[in-house]
Amino acid sequence: MSDAEASPLSVGDYLAERLYDRGVRHVFHVPGPFVDRLVEQCERAGLVVVSPLDGQSAGFMADAYARMRGFGVAIGGYGAGALQLVNPVAQAFAERSPVLVIGAAPGLREATLHPLVPSPGEPGPQARVFAPLTVAAAVLDDPDIAPREIERVLAAIGRENRPGYIEVPYDLLAAPTTVGPAPRPAVAAGDPRALAAALDAASALVEEAARPVMVLGVEVQRFGLQDPVLRLLANAGIPAAVTLLGKSVIGEDSPGFLGIYAGARSRPSVREAVESADALLLIGARPTDLNPGGTVPRLDPAHAIDARGDRLSVGYGRYDDVPLTDFIHGLAARLPHRDLPARGLPATGPLHPGGTALGEPGDALDGSRFFARLARFLTDEMVVVADPGEALFAAADLPIRLCSEFMSPASYGARGFAVPACIGVQLAEPELRPVVLVEATAFPATGPDLLTAARLGLGPIVLVLHRDPAAAPVATGLGQGAAVPAPIARTVADLERALARAVRYEGGPSVIEVALT
Repeated sequence: MSDAEASPLSVGDYLAERLYDRGVRHVFHVPGPFVDRLVEQCERAGLVVVSPLDGQSAGFMADAYARMRGFGVAIGGYGAGALQLVNPVAQAFAERSPVLVIGAAPGLREATLHPLVPSPGEPGPQARVFAPLTVAAAVLDDPDIAPREIERVLAAIGRENRPGYIEVPYDLLAAPTTVGPAPRPAVAAGDPRALAAALDAASALVEEAARPVMVLGVEVQRFGLQDPVLRLLANAGIPAAVTLLGKSVIGEDSPGFLGIYAGARSRPSVREAVESADALLLIGARPTDLNPGGTVPRLDPAHAIDARGDRLSVGYGRYDDVPLTDFIHGLAARLPHRDLPARGLPATGPLHPGGTALGEPGDALDGSRFFARLARFLTDEMVVVADPGEALFAAADLPIRLCSEFMSPASYGARGFAVPACIGVQLAEPELRPVVLVEATAFPATGPDLLTAARLGLGPIVLVLHRDPAAAPVATGLGQGAAVPAPIARTVADLERALARAVRYEGGPSVIEVALT
C-alpha cells in the first residue's frame, strides 16, 4: 500500500491488515482489559468483530470459521477474557484447526511499575498457558521486530493447521513498525530422497495387495488433499472409509465410498473391509480417531501406510521430512489404474444396519425415524453441525453428498460446540445453512448464542434432542429472534411440520425440540 509505505503501519494495524490478507473477514472477541484499541484496529482494517455472550463460545466460533474458511481468529482481553479461550484452543490443536488467538496484555510501561507484570522479553502467565496448545507463539514487545514475529506465527499456523498465539501489550498496538513490511517466511522443502524412498515402499505395498483400503481423516480436508485422494479412489481403485472426525472430507456419493470406520461402532461390512485389508492407507487419520467405539482396532502395522501431517510410515519403516501433500500427490500420480472392487457400499444404502423406516405420520419418533426423515430433508445447501455424544454417533450415517458439509468435534469432544459453531460456519460460508444437532442436556449452556445469531441475521436450524418422550421444553425463554415452536415434536407428522416451517423461516434461527422414544 502506498499510504503504508509513506507512513508505516502501527503494530496493531499491521496485524489486522495481515489477517484481512489471509482471507479473514470476521474475528471473534472476548471483552476484557486492554483489548479495545485492537478491536478498533480490526474494524478499521475491514474486519467484522463479533462479540458473543460467552468467551468459550467465541473460541468455538473461531474454530468453526477456521474449519470452513481456512483461518479463524479469536481475540481476548487480558486475564479472564483470553483464558476463556483455552478449551476451544485445545480442541483446535487436537483436531488441526488453524486458529490464531490474540491476547491483549498490560502495557510495557507497567512492567517497571508492577511486580506481577513480566519484564519485556519474558512471557507472562497468559502466554505460558497458551504455549503448549499452539505451534507458535509470540509476545510483541519490540515494534521493530513485531512484523517478523507476526509473519512467523502466521506461517506456522498455515503450515501445521494448528493454533498460534500472539500477545500484544496495549501501548505497543499504536507503536509504528519502523522497518516496514516483513518478508514472508519461505516454505521449507522436504527431503526428495526420503520422499522417493517412501513412494517406492508405499507403491510396492499397494500394488502387491489384493484388498487395499483407505481410511481418511480430517487432515485430508485441512491440507487440501481431496483431489489426489479422489484420484486414488477412482484411478487406483482403492475403496475409502472415513473416520468420524473425517466425515465429509470427500463426498459420500463417490464411487468406492465405504462409510464411517469407528471401530466397534462401524457397520459390520465397513469394519470387515478395513480390518481385513492387506494394504491399509491411513491418510490424515490419527490413531485416536480410529476407535471411538472403545475397542482397539485389529490393524496390522506391517501392511499399513500411516501418512499424517507430522509423520509418515510405511510398514515398520519411518520417513522423516516428507510433507504430507507431496507424498499423497506423488502416490496418486504413481499408482497404476485398477478397477474398484464390487464390494463398495452404494451411497443409496440404508442409513443404519438393518434398514431405516420413515414411519407413518402418527408414529412416535424414535432415532431411526428421526434420522431417516432428517436425511430426506437435508440438501446440498446445508451443513450439519453435530455436538459430541449420542447425537454425533447417531448422525454418522447421514448422507453428506458434498465435501466439508459435516462438522463435529469427534476427537476432542468438547460438549457445547455445535450451537456457537453454527455461527462461525454461516459467517464463513453464507450460502450454506447450518443444521445443528444437540442433546437437550447440553443445549441450555449454549442456547443463548442463538441471540447472537439472530443479531447477525443468521438462520441456523437447531434440533434439540430429548431422550425422554415425556420431556419438557428447554428452549423457552431465549427471547425474540429464535423461532421456537410451542410443542415438542413427538410424532413423525410433528417433525415434518416443524422442518417445513423452519426451512421457510428467514427471520433468524429456528429451534425444533424433538422427543425420541
